[in-house]
Amino acid sequence: MNARIKDGALDEFRALMAEMVATTEANEPGTLIYEWFISDDGTRCYIYERYADSAVAMAHINWFGTMATKFSAFANTESFTACGSLPDEISKAFSGLGAPIMPIVPVSR
Repeated sequence: MNARIKDGALDEFRALMAEMVATTEANEPGTLIYEWFISDDGTRCYIYERYADSAVAMAHINWFGTMATKFSAFANTESFTACGSLPDEISKAFSGLGAPIMPIVPVSR
C-alpha cells in the first residue's frame, strides 16, 4: 500500500503504525511480512504485507476495515500493488477500499 501522510500528522501516524503493527503481531500469526516504511521527508508511507494464505489475508483486510477511519485521519491511501492471483473475495475487498489494484502475475518458466 502506498499512502500520503497528511500535513502535520506524522507523529499521530507513527503512533497508529505502532498500534497496528503490535496488534497484527499479537493476533495474526499467519502474517509473514508486515513492514512499514516512511520517506525521509515524512510525507509518504509504503506498507509491505505478505500472508500465509488467503484466509489470513482476508482476516487482516477485515481487521483493517475497523482501523480505516483512524488510518484515514492521518493518511490518504493512494494505491495497492497485488502480486500473484487474488481470490475473488480479496479482490472485492481491495476494490471496496477505493484504491486501484495493479496485480502482477508471475511468469511461468
